[in-house]
Amino acid sequence: MPYPVLRQPVAEPPKSAQGSEPDSLITRPKKTKKMKKLNRSQSVYSLDPSHWKTAVLTSWYSFKHAIPTKPKAEFSDRPIWLMGEHYMNKNPPIKHTSRQIGGKIDDSDALPDHLIQFVRDFQTRIWITYRKSFAPLEGSTLTSDCGWGCMIRTGQMMLANGLMSHKQGRGWRVDTSEAKGMRIHHQMLRWFLDSPGSDYPFSIHNLCRLGMVSGKKPGDWYGPSQVSFVLRDALCEAKHYHPDSFDNIQIYIARDCTIYRSEVAALMNVSEFRPQGDPNNGIIIYIPVRLGKETFNLDYAHCVKQFLALPYSLGMIGGKPKHSLYFLGFQGDSLICLDPHVSQSLVKNIQSEYHTYHCPAPKKLSSSKLDPSSTFGFYCKNYLEFLDFCDQAFAILSTVKSQLYHMFSILDKEDTNNVSMFVSTDHTVKLERTNSQKSGSSSNSQLTPEDFFEGTGRTPADSDSTP
Repeated sequence: MPYPVLRQPVAEPPKSAQGSEPDSLITRPKKTKKMKKLNRSQSVYSLDPSHWKTAVLTSWYSFKHAIPTKPKAEFSDRPIWLMGEHYMNKNPPIKHTSRQIGGKIDDSDALPDHLIQFVRDFQTRIWITYRKSFAPLEGSTLTSDCGWGCMIRTGQMMLANGLMSHKQGRGWRVDTSEAKGMRIHHQMLRWFLDSPGSDYPFSIHNLCRLGMVSGKKPGDWYGPSQVSFVLRDALCEAKHYHPDSFDNIQIYIARDCTIYRSEVAALMNVSEFRPQGDPNNGIIIYIPVRLGKETFNLDYAHCVKQFLALPYSLGMIGGKPKHSLYFLGFQGDSLICLDPHVSQSLVKNIQSEYHTYHCPAPKKLSSSKLDPSSTFGFYCKNYLEFLDFCDQAFAILSTVKSQLYHMFSILDKEDTNNVSMFVSTDHTVKLERTNSQKSGSSSNSQLTPEDFFEGTGRTPADSDSTP
C-alpha cells in the first residue's frame, strides 16, 4: 500500500508595499515596474528574431564605433580651404613638412599661425555623431542609430553649420569667452538633441518621424537627397512651433539638378517693390548631384574643390560607399571631413557637454574614394548674396569639360520646353535637354531617367546610398 502524499504547508509571503497580493510561488516571476511599461511586442522576453537582431547589432556597432581606429590627419604647409575660408602659410618653408594636428591648441604646439587659425575654425564646426541610450524611436524599439544613421547625422551637421552661420556669422569661434555667443550656441545645439518633441525640431526622433511619411522606417538607410527633403520638412515644422527662431531662414532644394532663381526670389520675399528682398532673410540651398555612374568621376574633382572654396559653401554630404561623411574643405587632393561614425552617450546637459558636438581633430579622404551620389550645401544671408553665388557658380560650371554632364544648372524660371522625353529605337526612355537659358548646360545631351533624376528624391535613385 503506497504511502499517502502529504501536502507540506507553504508559508504565505508578505504583501507588497502597495498592498496587492503577491504572485504564487509556482507562477512566473513578477514583472518589474519597468517591464510593465512595455507592451507585449516590446517585452524583453520577446521571441521576435528582429528584436534580438536589433539588440545584437546595436551592441556591436556601439562597441565598434566607440574605438578610434585612425590617427590624426597630417597637414602640410600648403593652402587649406574650409567652408570658403582660406588658410595659407605667409612664410612657407623651402621644404614642405607634415604635422598631425588636433586636440587643444596651446603655445607649446609651435604650430604656424595659419594652422592654429584653421584648427580653431575646424573645432568650431558642429559635429553630430551616433548616439546611444536615447528614447525609442517612434514605431520601433531602437535606442541608438549606430550602423544606420550616419547620413541623417551628416545632414544634421550641414543644417547645424548653416544655422550657425545664420545666427552667429561665419567668423564666430567656439573658444570665445563671450557669454551671449555661447548662449546662442547652446540653444542651437539643443535643437538637435536626441529627444522627441517640438522643443527638439531637428532631433533624430523628429527626422525619422518625418521620414516615415515617404516610406522610410527607423533603421533604414537614407540617401543624400532624401535626407535633404526631410530636413526641409523639419524646418517647415519648426517654423510653426518656433516662429521667432526660424521665420527668417529658408531651405531650397534644387529640383532636377536645377536652381530656379524665381523660386528662390519667392522664398526670400523678393518683389517688384522690394527687389532686394529682406536683408536679413537667409537661405540654405541643397543641390543633390550625381558625379559618375557606379564610381566618382575624377574629372569632377576640380569643380568639387572650387565649390567647397566658395564663401557661401556649407560643404558636401556623401562620403564613400556605405559610409557617409560631411566634407568641409580640402588641402591638395584630399578632402577634409567630419565623421559621424563615433558612438557617444546621450547628452543630458548641453551647457556641460556641448564639447561633444565639436570634433578635436580633422580627418581626410582622397577624392578618388568618393561615392558619386552627393549633396552640396550653400548659405546666403540675403538675396544679393544669392545672386553673387549664382554668378560664381556659373563661372565654375563653365569650366566643366564639354563631354561631361554638368553638375547642376541655374535658370531664371522653370521652362517646360527645356526638357523633352522620347523613346529611342532600343525602347529605352531618353531625355534631351536644349540649351535655352540653361546656365552651364550642354545642348542636346542624352541621359537615361536614372541619370536625370538622380539625387532629386523623385525616384528611388538613392536605393544604393550610404547609411
